Amino acid sequence: MVDGGHPYYSIYRTKDDGHIAVGAIEPQFYAQLIERLGLSEADLPHQMDATRWDETRTAIAEAFATRTRDEWCDVMQGANACCAPVLDFAEARDHPHNVARGVFVDFGGVVQPAPAPRFDGAVSVIRSWTECDVPDEQVLSDWGLETDEVTELLACGAVAVSA
Repeated sequence: MVDGGHPYYSIYRTKDDGHIAVGAIEPQFYAQLIERLGLSEADLPHQMDATRWDETRTAIAEAFATRTRDEWCDVMQGANACCAPVLDFAEARDHPHNVARGVFVDFGGVVQPAPAPRFDGAVSVIRSWTECDVPDEQVLSDWGLETDEVTELLACGAVAVSA
């Protein structure tokens, strides 16, 4: 159900080539989605009529194509229509929800997702490769490389042993 095959659980392109993610599985959420899109459930096939999902998908896609991603966010604000903007990395990094929860961290000048899962009161620490206390050869072996492969990678410089 959550693979994008259902028209009420998919991603749709907006007028500005942005995208909106939709996850309106339950009937009450689907009803709000359809209403906010300016469509009528009476004019669409039943939500669960899989034989006519192409019609439903087309109607929803055409509706989303009439406004920009941010305009749709405004339209959907306050509704239980199970819609969210698809954000690029910079937008996701700077989104107030993610900032408040510390979802991204800067490590070595590279912004990246923080370690997960995170539990209340638990502190995750990102360490550089050089701070690890496992020898490089052991790590490569643990990854499934044979001894001769490790030797070859080290010899040709593809992998450097940390100091």
